[in-house]
Amino acid sequence: MKKITLFIAACGLFIGASFGQNIVQKQQIQQYQAHQLNRIQSLSQNQTISDEDRLAQYPKTPSGHIRCIAPDYHEGEAQFENWINEKIKEINLSNNQALKATRNIPVVVHVLHNGDAVGSGENISVAQIQSQIDALNEDYSATNSDFGNTPTVFQSAAGNMDIQFCLALTDPNGNATTGIDRINIGVASVSDTDIETNYGLNNMWDPTKYLNIFVGNISGGLLGKAVFPTGSGLGGMPGGSAPAYDGVMCGATAFGRVGTAAYPYNKGRSATHEIGHWLGLRHIWGDGTCATDYCSDTPPAQTSNFGCQTFPYNTGACSGNTTGEMTMNYMDYSDDACMYMFTNDQKARMDAVLLNSPQRKELLTSNKCMPPAITADFIADITNVNVGGTVNFTDQSVSPNTLNSWTWSFPGGTPSSYVGQTPPAIQYNTPGLYDVTLTVTDNMSASDGETKTGYINVYIAGVCDTLNNPPAGTIVSYTTTDGYLAGWNEYADISKAELIPGNATYPYVTGGLFGIRSAHDGGNGATVDFNIWDNTGAAGAPGAIIGSVTVPLASLDFNTSGYENSLIEIMFNQAVNVGSNDFYFGFTMNGFQASDTLGMFSNTDGDSSPGTAWEQWSDNSWNTDAASWGINITQYFAPYLSQNIPTAAITTNTTTICAGETVDFDASTSTNTTGYDWIFNGGSPSTSTNTAETVTYAAAGSPRAYLVAYGNCGAIAIDSVDITVNTPVVPTFTQLGPYCIGETPATLPTTSTNGISGTWDAAISTASAGTTTYTFTPTGGCATTATMDVVVIANVTPTFTQAGPYCVGDTPATLPTTSTNGVVEHGMRQYQLQVQGQQLNIYLTGVCKQQRWML
Repeated sequence: MKKITLFIAACGLFIGASFGQNIVQKQQIQQYQAHQLNRIQSLSQNQTISDEDRLAQYPKTPSGHIRCIAPDYHEGEAQFENWINEKIKEINLSNNQALKATRNIPVVVHVLHNGDAVGSGENISVAQIQSQIDALNEDYSATNSDFGNTPTVFQSAAGNMDIQFCLALTDPNGNATTGIDRINIGVASVSDTDIETNYGLNNMWDPTKYLNIFVGNISGGLLGKAVFPTGSGLGGMPGGSAPAYDGVMCGATAFGRVGTAAYPYNKGRSATHEIGHWLGLRHIWGDGTCATDYCSDTPPAQTSNFGCQTFPYNTGACSGNTTGEMTMNYMDYSDDACMYMFTNDQKARMDAVLLNSPQRKELLTSNKCMPPAITADFIADITNVNVGGTVNFTDQSVSPNTLNSWTWSFPGGTPSSYVGQTPPAIQYNTPGLYDVTLTVTDNMSASDGETKTGYINVYIAGVCDTLNNPPAGTIVSYTTTDGYLAGWNEYADISKAELIPGNATYPYVTGGLFGIRSAHDGGNGATVDFNIWDNTGAAGAPGAIIGSVTVPLASLDFNTSGYENSLIEIMFNQAVNVGSNDFYFGFTMNGFQASDTLGMFSNTDGDSSPGTAWEQWSDNSWNTDAASWGINITQYFAPYLSQNIPTAAITTNTTTICAGETVDFDASTSTNTTGYDWIFNGGSPSTSTNTAETVTYAAAGSPRAYLVAYGNCGAIAIDSVDITVNTPVVPTFTQLGPYCIGETPATLPTTSTNGISGTWDAAISTASAGTTTYTFTPTGGCATTATMDVVVIANVTPTFTQAGPYCVGDTPATLPTTSTNGVVEHGMRQYQLQVQGQQLNIYLTGVCKQQRWML
């Protein structure tokens, strides 16, 4: 149907040529590399549910869920409770004012998902995560709307925990973060033990600076589990080191208050309950029948309670319970809507833990709720420029203090450097890719630097063209009764496209500029596909998509306090050949909801005649804006077109080497290039921007090398090659020798005992005595050289002390078995010595000549 009757011709802010610009960078080689490796080399993870018997012992809710697995308490439970009671007394005596002020705990939410889009299934949305943080802050400050439902008899015990939670703004590396860490585990569900021993253990952030919350589809119907605080080594407290895994886990259907959160666990109380354990609280029934939770202001409870009980409930079921059970306490198992309070004694336990327990006490001084101390950043108004063109740079650095120094470096530009926040327009006169560096400092002497590698692409004039930049006439933004004509509105349009006339001189589309008025991500996981369509649709409408790149809507929402009013530059991962045909340039909106916004600029009605704007309705039909809205406009969608595109081609001298050897890489056979980026996995160097590079591989494996070739108009091409790096084998040989001088030696073998062929540097010589080292050089395969030491022994003549003479009948001395110069007897004497002048033969070893001693 036509939309004319509901159209409101509201002109947006006139921007003329005064656009700012935010750049959505083309896919970097590191991202491409990670994507390719994950896609090609990913391993299937078959989850074996080995915990069924263990989970069967836990009580289940009427809906079949396990509300919570009680944390593993210390073996020395009595010792722990004695310690914590002493610490509570100390706190009460000290009147510690710090515990009466709000403590902020930084949180990182690790979302374990199976590759679903953000906001779909277990890959929960930002809005759902934020709703859980909001619930925690209300519950731990007693500002929750149902706190007033606390029964009169418990109102004096109900308390404010003076604890607040924030999504971390600084990650462990000091970089900015949203506090949300999405982890594709490749399986639909995960057990609690797998989180503790695998996914959680390997992905948690420093638990002395963050509360780690893991959210996913936890098998067995489990809604939550936490790690209890550990010993500190302080006097009176049980010992023990902090656990390897520390944190809280929650099921995706019991986390937060929107999205996948499902009744009756849709008020965020599962996380409130589990964090209570994480801070030292026990279940109110003490995990036994009428057992203690060590809090005097929680009445004894017979067992866990499910659903919603009417107060007073179970009065007198346990000795000493005269009020009824506190089923509304967060540490029971009641439905979310029927738990809404902590007590003062529970606060005292949390206070003692936060002051003394390792991986808890450090959180009070963690600064991860603050953004990075100082961050250098900048943008350019355009990153693809003709030779002789100019680029304007805008500082976007931030610091909690006052920035007072900016130092710029513009290799290849004029001027090549500048000191000050706003540099003049930088002119580039030589084709190529150029880095830009900014270093900033603040009034507290903190500094930071940012280098954007290959940020400015300078190409030869005439090789590139930008069409429709800007559209003719006056630039405006048309709105509808609820949304934008060129963007998301109440009609739930799918796509917006602009007809671009073909030009055989410039057949390749590399990317382009989009004039963006407003973008807002409502936390629904919405994405935007920037597309090229051919013109094969009915009546010349957009037909098949022949090029596309997807970005999150959140990446376009960079001005959270107002309108973007900017150009965004979107580059395709591979240039699209449209030939000389007309084509369409625009975008498709995926997963948009009422809270999402995307609005673009166009020229004014009548500035284009006929209009060239098209849109795809929710019924998938394509229609012109003239037919839909009764206006003739051109949307600010400006494609980059190039006369040619780069090709990336890697040549190497070899692809199979031994560890420790080198490979020569060369990109010179690539075509139409302006620069290169190499990634050498496992190699040294690991990256390069040279045309050719020699890389050493120290470790065995099958690393992949990538080449990104940059071309005109921001186009890129990618090539890769796998290198086989083998572990060298050491040849082994049977030892030869020793030999006597002049003896004929064996021939050195040309094949080792482990099958390696090669040659020796020389044949064995026995011409002189001594030890000679011979070297074996392999002639093929992956093997090291080897050596053999061959010993040649000199001829030795044994010497003896003369025996005799003897008289007939004398008892002679025993003949020696070792000569006076150390030669040892070998063999048997032929005759016993008799004093008759007879001959005696003695055979000796250790010599290279047999000797005879005559008597």
